Amino acid sequence: MSIEPTVDFVKTLEVAVEQRDTKIIREVLKDVHAADISIILDRMSADECRYILSLLDKEISADVISELEEDTQRDFLKDFEPVELAGYMDYTDSDDAADILNLLPVKMKEEVITSLKNKEKVAHITDLLKYDEDCAGGLMAKELIKANINWNIKQCIEEIRRQTKNVEKILTVYVVDDFGMLQGRVSLKKIILSNDDTRIKDIAVPQVHDFIYGFDWAKWVKKDIKNRKSIQPFSYDFLQRMYLRGKELELLIEQNDAKYHQLGVEQQFRNPFLFHRNPKEETSLLKQLADLDLIPIKTWEINGSPVWKKNFQSERNKLSIQLGFKK
Repeated sequence: MSIEPTVDFVKTLEVAVEQRDTKIIREVLKDVHAADISIILDRMSADECRYILSLLDKEISADVISELEEDTQRDFLKDFEPVELAGYMDYTDSDDAADILNLLPVKMKEEVITSLKNKEKVAHITDLLKYDEDCAGGLMAKELIKANINWNIKQCIEEIRRQTKNVEKILTVYVVDDFGMLQGRVSLKKIILSNDDTRIKDIAVPQVHDFIYGFDWAKWVKKDIKNRKSIQPFSYDFLQRMYLRGKELELLIEQNDAKYHQLGVEQQFRNPFLFHRNPKEETSLLKQLADLDLIPIKTWEINGSPVWKKNFQSERNKLSIQLGFKK
């Protein structure tokens, strides 16, 4: 469930931690989302955070660590033994693990990686760390393939052949309208398996990206408030981050990451979120979030001011459950 970290709730937890009452701590935090636990732990000392996480399931604790704000992560992680931290990283998505490891001193980073049990994940994380150190590396050659939404499959394949002269690998074909605006995406497998006269618009997955309404930006700012709070959602700094993030995701998909896996023959899209993202459900969810003032950027308003201070991710998860959209 999603909760608001009220004064009484936090006080109950603090008293239980002080008294080392493991039963109360586990009961209070039972079924609470990792994002909500991270909000509470952001208010506590590193020692208190460490104690609470030691009582939770390793997978939940790993998600909580990933959700902590960057300053809290730095303070929290510095006292961990490499083997102890590796125990959590084994349950962390590769991209989140790479972000966390980048906060550590070089020696500790190497010791954590050496201590990871999942050797396939080690390879994925190492690739991401190398990419982060050299963002102009090999991945930059993997540019976008785009197709017009009104084309048929035959036209699309001809265009793919033309565009691939400058592209190393094709992971996704992005669908645009006559003005070049993004309308959706479609997997290469879906294109190959469709008849020549099938229209792209009939097989494309509609694209309502978190970037448009600022969810990605708000989450990014909260990871390092001190240095990012003045950076606007459509500024060069954040757009550059989104471009690099896209390349990171391409790498994870290529590696068939558990969260960002490759698509099967019958799959049209992957969904790493907790809720369904079909057009009908997502439209309903976004409308209600807008009514509740829970969208970071009101892109439908000319003078809408971006907001990052609210816990948008958690509130969206909470509302999706209330609406019955949970996967």
